[in-house]
Parts: sequence; C-alpha cells; structure tokens
Amino acid sequence: MRISKIKIQNFRNFKDLEVPLSDKVVVLGENAVGKTNFIDALRLVLDRSFRPQLGESDFHNNASVPKFRGTIIQVDVFFEDFTSEQDKDFLAVLQGDCFCQDNPPVAQISFQYRPKTIYLDDLDSATSPEYYESVWYGGGNLEKTKIAIKFRERVDLRVVKALRDIDGDLNSWQRSPLRKLTKTMNLASQPKFQDVAQRVQRATNELRKIEPIRELQEKVQTRLVNMIEGVHAFDPKIGMLPTNPDELQKYLTFLVENDLSLDRTSLGLANILYLTLLMVEIELLRESGGEDTPYQYTILSIDEPEAHLHPHLQRLVFRDFLKSNLPVILSTHSPNIVSIAEPDWFVLLSKKDGETKGISTANLTTLSDDVKRDLSRYLDVNRGETVFAKGVILVEGDAEGFLIPEFAKKMRDAKFINNTLDGAGISVVNVSGTDFTPYIRFFGPEGLSLPLAVITDGDRFVGLSRKVKGLLNSDQLDDDQKQELQLSLNESDIHGLRDILENRGIFYYEGLERGVKIVEIIAPHDAKTNDLLPELLNNYDQGNWDELRKGLQHPNIGIFVNDWTLEDELVSVGYMQELLDVYRELGASDVQVENMRKELDKGLIPKVIKRIETSGKGKGRFAQRLADRLDVDRIPIYIQEAIQHVILRVPQISKPVSVQLYTDINDEEE
Repeated sequence: MRISKIKIQNFRNFKDLEVPLSDKVVVLGENAVGKTNFIDALRLVLDRSFRPQLGESDFHNNASVPKFRGTIIQVDVFFEDFTSEQDKDFLAVLQGDCFCQDNPPVAQISFQYRPKTIYLDDLDSATSPEYYESVWYGGGNLEKTKIAIKFRERVDLRVVKALRDIDGDLNSWQRSPLRKLTKTMNLASQPKFQDVAQRVQRATNELRKIEPIRELQEKVQTRLVNMIEGVHAFDPKIGMLPTNPDELQKYLTFLVENDLSLDRTSLGLANILYLTLLMVEIELLRESGGEDTPYQYTILSIDEPEAHLHPHLQRLVFRDFLKSNLPVILSTHSPNIVSIAEPDWFVLLSKKDGETKGISTANLTTLSDDVKRDLSRYLDVNRGETVFAKGVILVEGDAEGFLIPEFAKKMRDAKFINNTLDGAGISVVNVSGTDFTPYIRFFGPEGLSLPLAVITDGDRFVGLSRKVKGLLNSDQLDDDQKQELQLSLNESDIHGLRDILENRGIFYYEGLERGVKIVEIIAPHDAKTNDLLPELLNNYDQGNWDELRKGLQHPNIGIFVNDWTLEDELVSVGYMQELLDVYRELGASDVQVENMRKELDKGLIPKVIKRIETSGKGKGRFAQRLADRLDVDRIPIYIQEAIQHVILRVPQISKPVSVQLYTDINDEEE
C-alpha cells in the first residue's frame, strides 16, 4: 500500500493542487513556497494528533477566494497497490467502503473544513471558526465518516519538524521516542528490569546513610514542615532515581561519547539518534503486530532533514532511510539528499501568479532501469542543484558548460538581459554527449516541466561517410551515381558528398535529425509541440534545413542547432586568435600553433578539435581559459537565442532588451 496522489484545495499556498506521488517523495522548492504546508495538508487527513485551529490564514490567499462564507478547504489522499498480506487484512476491515475505484482498488480518505449544516442557508454569516467544522470521510462519500475513523486508526503519519529540539524531546518523557519503545517492549513488567529497580532502591538507601546527605535531607524536611506548619503530607527525600519500575523507565536516556549526556554532543548526531529511534520503534511495532494489534501503515515525514548534518552523513543516513521499505516524505534544500534519490521521487513546488503549483516526476516510473540509472548517476551531489533550478539549458559537453554561463554574464553586463543564469535560477546541464533523451524526459513536460532549451551541434558532416557507404551497398543508386559518390568519398570531399546526396533527393543532417527526435520525445506530453511535429518531419524529409532550424527554435520547443560544431561557430564570430592564444598558453609549440592556424584557415575543424582534445588539458580546460577572453560583441546567434529563450520563460524574470544581439551590433557598425 502506498500514497499515490494528493489533492489540495483552498489550503494556504494551494488553491488547487493535484500531484501523483511515488512510494518515496522528495519535496523541493524555494523558501516560503509551501513545502511545510504540503506536509500539513497530509497531516490534516492522516495525523490524528494534528488538530490545528483553522482560521483565516489557513484559507488560500487569493482575492477570488473568500475567507469562510462557504469556502471549503479540501484535502484528498489516495492509496494504491494493496499487495501485501497486511494490506489485504487492512482492506478486509474496511470492507471496501473506502474505495473510489475497484479495479485496481484505489482508496480515498478526505478532509473537509466546511460550514456547519445549520449555516448552509446563510453562508454570509459564517465568518469565523465557530461556524465551521472539520469532517473526515472515505471513498469520496461524505456519508462514510465512520470508515474514515477506521482508516485513520490504522495509519500512522509521523512528522519530524525542521530544527527540532532533539535534546528537549529526548529528555521529556511525553515527547521522547524512548517512551513508545519501552511501552512496546513492556519494559516495566520485565522481571530483570524490576530487579534493577530493587537494586536502585538499595543504592538509594545507602546514599541516604552518607552523613552530609542525611543532614541535608533533614534540614530541608525540617524547614519545609515549619513553613507549611505540618498541614500537608509532604516528605521530600534525596535520591538518585525513582525506585518504582514504571517511574524508573522514564529516566532512561542515551549517553554518548564516553558516557556524556546527549546535550554534550552535536545537534547533527542528536538528529540521527532521534530518527534512528523512530525507525526502531516502527520496526518493533511491525514485528509485534498480532491479532489484537491494529495494522499500522506508518509514513515518516521529515522536514529539511539536512539540518546540522555534514554532507557525508546526509548521504549515509538518508540513503538508509530512502532505501528502506518504509514510505518516506522529505522536504529538502540539499543537493546531497537529491543525489541519493531516484528520478521518479520528486515533487517540485513553485509559485506562479501568487499560487503554488506542483509538478511530480512520479510518472517517470515508466522509464527503463537503464535510463533511471543514467539519471541517478547524473544527479550526483555536484549536479543535484539542477532540480532546484527555475530553468535548464541542456548542452553536449564541458566546453558549452563553461562558455554559455560566461556568454550570459557578458549579455547581462551589456544590459541585453537583466540577469545572469545564476541570477535567473537557470542551470546549464552537461549531458556528456548527444543522448539528450533521459534529461528531456526528466526536466521536460513528462517530468519537472521546467523552462528548457537544448543547445546541440549541427554536425553537418558527421556520419556523412557512413551514410554514403550504406548507399554504396544498397540498391537506391545506379552504377553511375555510385561511381560519383565513390570518387568524392575517395577525395574526402565532404561538401561534394553532401551536394551529390541532396541532388539525388537523399537528405541527411545528423544534428537536425537529433533535434527532430527530441521533439518526438516531447510531443506526446505537450499538445502544442505535437501540433508542430508534422511540419518539422516534412522539412527534414525535404531537406529544408533553414526552415527546420527555425521550427526547432519555436517558442514551444526551444532546440538550438548550429551548423557544424561549437568550435566552428567560435571561429565564425571572430575567436580564431583567442583559440590560438589559449592553445599556446596550454603548452603548444610555435610549430603546433602555426599548424592549427592553417587548419582554422582551411576550415579543418575536426583536426582543430583533435588538437584541443590532445592539448594535455582537454576541451573543458581549454574552454575555461577561453572564457576569460569572451566579449559581448562576439556571441554565436544560436547561443544568444537559447539563453534568451529560457530567461523569457522563467517566472519573475524581465524580458531581454535584444533578441538578435550579435546581428544588431554588426548592423550598427556597418
């Protein structure tokens, strides 16, 4: 059994929120976006100890939603996957009355904060809490309040709040997890524990025989009797611990670091101890369950669990929690916790027009195991911050990863845009290749649904020889055509090869084909993109490359494809000398630099790239050095447009000043 969906209406940040959930949930979002309110909504339905006095501040803060006066706060929680034997026993008790769907079974438990029945005919007078009531019911049927009681008796939602007073909780018997553990074990009735209590009694008696202790006790007793004139029975005695077993167990505590008290250790370690006690208690409850013990479906909710914990401990502790079979809901700002989460566990909350919206990746359960592993490996601690982004730019490699944020800084400094990528909350995601599929699914409309741009090389000539060799072994061409192709192939005339193919109506352009395939991934999950797909496919089949490139850049798509490679684009906008200077700086000899100059003059970009890759530092280090030499007058158009595409779609970011930055500047110079 697991929570599969939650719906929240008119509660605090949420006017109308509906998100599917996985068996584990990691809630993300900025401060004050409603992460704690999301947990509180669950508590309204499932936590019997949570009885807040709802008031005006609990209604959605929207001018169109009145406070009270008939407005209803509604929270619905749905459960699926009743597969274990305990689940079946649980359902037998409920007798199906909580179902809103039979096959497969889906249970629904709901909370309503609504006007009392006697005020339904005069809602304008229902202006405060005394006119309202809280109602719990099952199966979507307001008549089934009793079934909600049965359900809630068997579901235990445990909430661990952020920055909690762990030391205070452990030392307060009413709040301490040890209280429930000792109760579960029936500790006070255990013979050996009772024997310990007797020994404590003997030790206390010996303590009181110590002369200074005896004198102090008598002085206090005499002073007290004189004060109250012996009217009240009050006989205080000095002791170390209570000797009654029921009372003695209340003084149990944990000692740490050479038997020091808990307040002498770090808050982080105290947090770990507290959470561990909760887990042990839950496990003991499961193990001790019998015919007379109601089945408990326990959900553990932890608000910002990273508080006071070293990054390594965050990963160690919560990897254990998240990999357990216990349903866990975390709200976090920590990339360390993101790095150990599965791609389909996230719920991203964000504000739009004064309302909190929610996006869930729960539907990514359909991803193959290989794709999930790829995404999990990508979302390591260094890149986990991308799930907190307001927008994403996907790029092929290290060079783009270093250069694009720097280009954006130059654009901001020149006031062509109002924010850097960091300022706009936009992350550049290096996919380390050209397989964008997992990242499109995760960040795109199927997953987090973030404003998104893809920057990829056109690779105009990449794979062309492979395409030609395939044609030479096929029946598509006659002998004369094959001979013409073979001649161009032998001469390594890639421009000639492309011309021959397109003159024969055979169109091939690897980068643009890649762009079309990305759109085919997005289209089933976005109606507007789906409408654009037929024209894109037609333009590819007809070799209408300029039209196809424009189509991929459509505001509803956002794929930006250059002609060949990034390096070729950098040369075309004027960075040839800078490329040579960086090559020399990284250790190239005068001869090597001159050979690279000749290759750049001839447009032999593959050879230039090979030089950069074998310079001893790699493309990433090369791009880092080049980043210091960038300027706003020389930014490739496709990079400008990709940056502006995402910035325009990030909430609360102002519109850029220019859309064709590089072109406009050149026009002014002319």
